[in-house]
Amino acid sequence: MTFALNEVCATATKAARGAGYSWGLAEEAGFATRWLVGQGLDGCRALAGFLTGPVPLNLSGSLPQKGKAGWGSESKLLCPLHMGSALSDFAGDLTSHGENIGALAQPILIVPFLGSAAKDLDVSITATWASVQITTDGRSVSVTGAVEQLDAVVASEVNVRIAGQVREPLQQRDRASPALDDWQILLDLAARTYAPATEASRNLGAGPGDGDD
Repeated sequence: MTFALNEVCATATKAARGAGYSWGLAEEAGFATRWLVGQGLDGCRALAGFLTGPVPLNLSGSLPQKGKAGWGSESKLLCPLHMGSALSDFAGDLTSHGENIGALAQPILIVPFLGSAAKDLDVSITATWASVQITTDGRSVSVTGAVEQLDAVVASEVNVRIAGQVREPLQQRDRASPALDDWQILLDLAARTYAPATEASRNLGAGPGDGDD
């Protein structure tokens, strides 16, 4: 089963909202998931894994704080949606030496924000964690190193810097083919945003022939 990118975006947005994020951050989640899928990466798995992980239960403690040594948080585990947004806001501070980020949940979710920054700055940006490097110029993505680390649930440290070139870009996609388990997680979370039906709404929704005779 495949899904259009717009459907992925809408479902991901509602799923993040259902997990407790504001609509603004939920829309960022939708954007990030759609972007990853479009670049040939498994955005649905990344978001499903993140939203069922430890960070959404402690939203305030996972907010990024910038110190002398880099970015961290009170809970010692950063939220990638907030971290991605912060990197977008401070994109002008990025250098070839990079920014160090402490323990980060589902690190691949910051890459779409780096893509936006790279496109705005007309540069390539490389993110490194464990033994994988992912580079984007905002239009395409390339990966080197241990590809399996793209699915990391937590990265103990991430470095983001202006560097690299997109060589052998991943094949882009215009539809998503998520694992059914991951898609069901997103659907279940999205369902939390739906208001329960009331007698009045059921009556308003009744079409011809649905009412009493």
